[in-house]
Amino acid sequence: MYKLMLQNRDYCVIKIETKIMSEKNLIETFTKWRSRYLRQALRILPSVEDAEDVLQDAFVRLWPLSKNINSDHEATALTYITVRNLSVDRYRASRRENRLSNDLADLEEKAEP
Repeated sequence: MYKLMLQNRDYCVIKIETKIMSEKNLIETFTKWRSRYLRQALRILPSVEDAEDVLQDAFVRLWPLSKNINSDHEATALTYITVRNLSVDRYRASRRENRLSNDLADLEEKAEP
């Protein structure tokens, strides 16, 4: 309950109802929009396997937060952002790994007599 002060200094009590998100609601939201999240990850990542891994990672990261998410809209937005950020992270990591393996191959070629 929250108190709201009016101009004439009378108080009224406003009951604010919030919908607490449960694990079940997070699962339902995640399953409902799964294909959308997968398409989003595939815009950034080259393979379906990487995109599915990102979705699993996002779900695992959001699971402990499920009690703090207050609505389906908030769950959708938070998942969207998490999937995007994890996709970018995975893409950057794979680029770094490819660059390092190419550099190593170049060094091995130069070292051969």
